[in-house]
Amino acid sequence: MVRLSATPDTWESKLMRACLARGPGTVVSFGTAARLRDLDLGAWPEQRIEVSVPQQASHRSTPQVKVHVTRRISSKDRCYWNELPVTTVGRTILDVAGVLPRPVRQYSVLDSA
Repeated sequence: MVRLSATPDTWESKLMRACLARGPGTVVSFGTAARLRDLDLGAWPEQRIEVSVPQQASHRSTPQVKVHVTRRISSKDRCYWNELPVTTVGRTILDVAGVLPRPVRQYSVLDSA
């Protein structure tokens, strides 16, 4: 993808380049899709752009892009956000929930009474 020098290099343009570089079926996903929609993830550990690719796509992570390989992203799991291919809110929540650590419940002496 060629970018004209007068064109600002926005976060959205970086997301589009990440998808285009990994081929058809690639979508913005996980924490990046959540941030795109202003979903509050708290301290999400991954700072790179996150995309999901079908198994047959190029799936190498780089220092800038974390690639998640999935067996299937159906049409029900993908949509467009300002022309960016992205996972739906429901799929994004499921993806994020599968990665977040579970909270540890603190027990006290009072809990045993």
